[in-house]
Amino acid sequence: MRRGLNPARYAPACMKYRAVLYSMCEPLSHDSRGGALVRDRPMERSEPAYELADVRSAFSEGRFQVTGRVSTHMDRRGWSRSTIGSCVALLSRADFHKSQRHLTRPGAWLDVYKPAFGGERLYVKFTPLEGGECYLVLSFCGDGEEH
Repeated sequence: MRRGLNPARYAPACMKYRAVLYSMCEPLSHDSRGGALVRDRPMERSEPAYELADVRSAFSEGRFQVTGRVSTHMDRRGWSRSTIGSCVALLSRADFHKSQRHLTRPGAWLDVYKPAFGGERLYVKFTPLEGGECYLVLSFCGDGEEH
């Protein structure tokens, strides 16, 4: 009987390099002359991708969703949707940290803010859903906190 590789044995090593592999897999295109392949755009930028006034308005009106991971973390911390809405409604440009290109949705960006809220520094990451009327919260936790 032939024995194959045990994928579970190699999974931790693969996960360790996952971020490196993703950064190497960003889309490439030909330069303006149709010659060499060049990276389309940077993976991060220092300006928000989305107008903060529009974001604050959407969140204060409750037009946002959270991922399962964020929901579980909120439950552990005793936070509610109103906690997120209140926090984002108070964001300022000074709280902006970076904007990251979405890895699976071409043209979409993830805005990251690090506001002080409720006596601690938070890490908040969101992106608009298709259509742009509603946002998806991908991270809402203490800055540096596992969630």
